[in-house]
Amino acid sequence: MQIINLIVPLFIVMFVGYAMKRTGFLPEKFGNQLNRFVYYIALPVMLFVSTSSSDIRGIDSFKIIISFMITVAVVLLISFIASSGLKNIRGPFIQASFRCNMAYLGIPIVTTTFGEDALGIAAIIVMVAVITNTILSILILKAFGKDHKPPKLRELFVNPLVISIVAGLIFSYFALPLPIIISNTFDFLARVSLPLILIVIGYSLSFNEIKKYIMPDFIAATIKLIIMPAVAFIVLNFLGLHGLELKTAVLLTAMPTAVMSQAFAKELKADSHFAASAVNFSTLSSIITISILVMLLNGM
Repeated sequence: MQIINLIVPLFIVMFVGYAMKRTGFLPEKFGNQLNRFVYYIALPVMLFVSTSSSDIRGIDSFKIIISFMITVAVVLLISFIASSGLKNIRGPFIQASFRCNMAYLGIPIVTTTFGEDALGIAAIIVMVAVITNTILSILILKAFGKDHKPPKLRELFVNPLVISIVAGLIFSYFALPLPIIISNTFDFLARVSLPLILIVIGYSLSFNEIKKYIMPDFIAATIKLIIMPAVAFIVLNFLGLHGLELKTAVLLTAMPTAVMSQAFAKELKADSHFAASAVNFSTLSSIITISILVMLLNGM
């Protein structure tokens, strides 16, 4: 019951965002602007604050990064095999099977579940995931799609999430101080980030396409929500990672398909309707799977 009391409120706030969209309480134009604020200001500030205040020298960053890369590689192989009978939606299906909503949903859930101590670990994984997911999504969607434009990998170097985490890691490693005024300002922004992030996720949800793609949605969600964290758990144990590092990494890999998956599919001329359906189905399903996983992790 304690786990439910921790996790379910996060999803309730998320569905508040969905209700605000459905009722027209939050106009689409304002919703899009709120998303921009979260992506370019609130979330980067929160990641910078959490990373810069963490002792990254006490984190086994190398093993965490390697374990994530191995996990993604295994899941890619599984999803590649599972999608062999699919044609028009194969690229978006593979993307939906490995691309986690770590920044928007993972950070709030990790913070609620394991506290501030887990944020340094989470920030490292999020940074690697942003880079890895962007590159892999472009390559996969181009390989199974209709687009033949060169990938815009240069966008990685101006990604606000990557920049904020790298800056936070530098401040943490060299123990650089921030002026009190800036530090307090960042702390205030970081506090409002979590509910705003959840509202933005809820605002982006739409369940119109799920009936059409129910079976591939179910398979992709199974890989994403159950198989991927299971693989991560095995890999992390094999590499000798335990405790908070293991729990944080496993929980982050159990996040539903990233909302950005739909934008990538649309940009690269893949089936964006299936991409949206996969995001919504996995997000809805994750209410159950994440609650169960948190109970299992807290019982370790």
